[in-house]
Amino acid sequence: MIHITRINSRHVPFAVAINGSVHMKRLLAALLFALCAASGSLAAPSLADRSPYSIDSQPQPVRQILEREKNIESAKKIHEIVEYIDTVYGSLHERIKNGGKIVVFVDPAHGKLENGTWSGAATDRLSTTGKPEEHYSIMLSRKLYRLLTANRHIEVKSTDDFMRVMRGESDTYNNISFNDTVRLARECRAFIIVSEHLNNVSVFKKAGGLSNMPGVHLTFTRGGSKYLIHIRNTYKGFLTLYNKFDVTGASKKYSDALRANLIAKGLAPNNWDFGSVADDRFTYFVDFPVSVIYESGFISNPEEEKLLSDASHQDRIVSGQYDTLLSTIRDLFGVDISGNSPAFTTMRAPITMMKLSRIAIHYLKNGNPQNAIYAIGLMQKSYGSSEFRNYLAPYVKVKNNIARASQLQSQALKLAKGPAKNRKIAIRRQAKARQLYRSAMRHIGKRSLYAPLREHYAMEFKTAIGARTAVSVAAPPTSTAAPAEKMVSFSSVKRAGLHTPIILTIENGDSLERSIEKALGPDRATLQKLVTSFSNAGEYRRVKVASYSKKKKKMVWSWKRVRQPVSFEHGIYIVRLNRTLGVVSVSKTGRVPLVAGRYQNHQYLKNSYFAPGEKTRSL
Repeated sequence: MIHITRINSRHVPFAVAINGSVHMKRLLAALLFALCAASGSLAAPSLADRSPYSIDSQPQPVRQILEREKNIESAKKIHEIVEYIDTVYGSLHERIKNGGKIVVFVDPAHGKLENGTWSGAATDRLSTTGKPEEHYSIMLSRKLYRLLTANRHIEVKSTDDFMRVMRGESDTYNNISFNDTVRLARECRAFIIVSEHLNNVSVFKKAGGLSNMPGVHLTFTRGGSKYLIHIRNTYKGFLTLYNKFDVTGASKKYSDALRANLIAKGLAPNNWDFGSVADDRFTYFVDFPVSVIYESGFISNPEEEKLLSDASHQDRIVSGQYDTLLSTIRDLFGVDISGNSPAFTTMRAPITMMKLSRIAIHYLKNGNPQNAIYAIGLMQKSYGSSEFRNYLAPYVKVKNNIARASQLQSQALKLAKGPAKNRKIAIRRQAKARQLYRSAMRHIGKRSLYAPLREHYAMEFKTAIGARTAVSVAAPPTSTAAPAEKMVSFSSVKRAGLHTPIILTIENGDSLERSIEKALGPDRATLQKLVTSFSNAGEYRRVKVASYSKKKKKMVWSWKRVRQPVSFEHGIYIVRLNRTLGVVSVSKTGRVPLVAGRYQNHQYLKNSYFAPGEKTRSL
């Protein structure tokens, strides 16, 4: 849960007219010390201890933000953001010339949970051979680590246990959150976060094994409900998730160049954005300037898992990741570290734009939409016509969303707080206020980037409308419950009625007779009747036919109802019968819930009308 600290209007206004004078610097340091002492702390703020707080050297847009900031804590945070960017990105040339290194933080992909199980196993991120995602992630991370550490200008950082794993000293490490990754990366002054992952997909949840293979498969939802699904296409190929909120374009350029690099090495990209995907759904590392997440293949695809197990295939993947990192640093930040001695060219990355973007994210994550809008507006003004203008688009969208949401929220609060002449009017006002509030929440959506703002709005609205109303309008929880444990039940299931719809599955290589036998389990004589009935099944369709009109002396088109035979091909069908076993209707479907009260099937539900006796259901 993220808690929003509300701005206290009683804060002493920030000294906006700092001009570098010794008097002003001392005054600010004394003011910061006094505030800490008043709160019970005897230590002066680290900001005042570390260095005189001056904004003289900052570009005009950054100075504008600091000069209008009235909250000292927020000003300190902005100073830390600006200082980080100046140190890690802005002074890259100078640091490398003086023997400094570029820090690459390798995020541990998942890891072991507190109960000792791999996160990949606990969340069904299993391969077709039953291995958790971490099994392959470790192999790729070790190879990438060897390449990175062989470069004298790069330093690799991660958690202590994952560093041991990458060095080959251990085979186990603990799971950490994305927030912890960002915190640790900041502490070690990392240039970029990279994360080695493998993909795993099915229709309903992260799935193991056969659910990424063509065919009809039994699948469980996270709630434990059972479905039959017909998978026609398989998922395969690599993709890279890049930080959409990186305004330098380094994350996207890295992702695009890596795609080209891997294709040149003979690897196939996934069809989702052709293997280079903007991470705008989860925004895992939105709090960090430059980041990418590698998804190097689908372990739920048997052919791809076989490739991922091959050492030479792994080498192609990580060499592409490494070479592309060097070329991205060279092209955007003007430092070539591919040789023993670095070479320098012009830095193209817009450092001021990076600062403004990080400040905007800071305000957004702390529930201060108006200041976020102001920071984004400065970005548009300064860089709207530059070569980096395309990277502004996500921020402009954020600005428009929160501007509209703030407007709706203000209207909702005004209605909720306003007086009413009588109860009837009060009820109408409250209903309208709730409507506006929900509309505001829809504008910011459920993406994690807006989570603090949702909480901020919910808290304001709760206070305005009262506890009784707030119960029905509170924002939905941002966390999801753990998957329900699937219990195997054994219960007596009576056979279904004759007219209960039949689930008929046609597998590859199965004849219609064999499919009916598996679906209904009838005796031999009944089976033959059913095969004849299904073979003669037809359905009426309206088709457009041409006929010659003697009156008009030409061909005319008209709609006619025509009976066409049903072709039972590979897939799932819902079939209805009449009392003489004639087929009344047939419909093909991609998925169907396995509910005994709605359907009959001998293979999965054990409730077929045609199978003799009662069955004991056991899935």
